Amino acid sequence: MERLVRNEIMNWMIVTNGKQHYSVWPVEYEIPQGWMVIGRTGTKEECLSYIAKIWQEPTR
Repeated sequence: MERLVRNEIMNWMIVTNGKQHYSVWPVEYEIPQGWMVIGRTGTKEECLSYIAKIWQEPTR
């Protein structure tokens, strides 16, 4: 993936994998194999904030 230089203005989506790990991914890019969209999009900050609410213990 090319370097993302417009993170603040890009639209992002929340993705999860089979281990129930969450991440954000640019809407305009193809989702990596093994990940699926959970149906939530927004700014990067909005998506990260949502992940923090639903995934309170990411290190476990």
